[in-house]
Amino acid sequence: MDNIFSDNISLTITIVISLFGIVAVHRLAGSRAKKANFSDKAKAFESVIRSELSEVYPIPTNWPEHASIYLENKFASIQSAVAAFEVALPWYKRIGFRKAWKLYRVGDNPTHKDTIQEYHQYMGFTINGEYTDPKKQLKINVDRLLKYAKT
Repeated sequence: MDNIFSDNISLTITIVISLFGIVAVHRLAGSRAKKANFSDKAKAFESVIRSELSEVYPIPTNWPEHASIYLENKFASIQSAVAAFEVALPWYKRIGFRKAWKLYRVGDNPTHKDTIQEYHQYMGFTINGEYTDPKKQLKINVDRLLKYAKT
């Protein structure tokens, strides 16, 4: 005596196709939910960055005399937005995003730890006869962060 599946091949095919359909619909719904979650978090992240840095980004209309103090005062809300947005990123983009966040906070000095904030790259100085424009550097670093919020 065979089982019910080997006796009725059309029933077996119907069950397999139905199960496949259920799995496909479930995965599609999960994918849409992830995209919607990412989109919401990306908009919130970009909104916080643009509102907190509105005087200096994207066009510096009111560049502060002491950029480091200005940015330190904005740090808490920006860090909160970064943390909320980072979890919405796919795992393979998080490393690049963390690097961009570190470059924004401490520049490209490899000796600086990831837990500090030191905005020396926005102070404007000359190295080897070449002037580093702090406004341009801030725009580069903020653009680098915001590229991860593009959908």
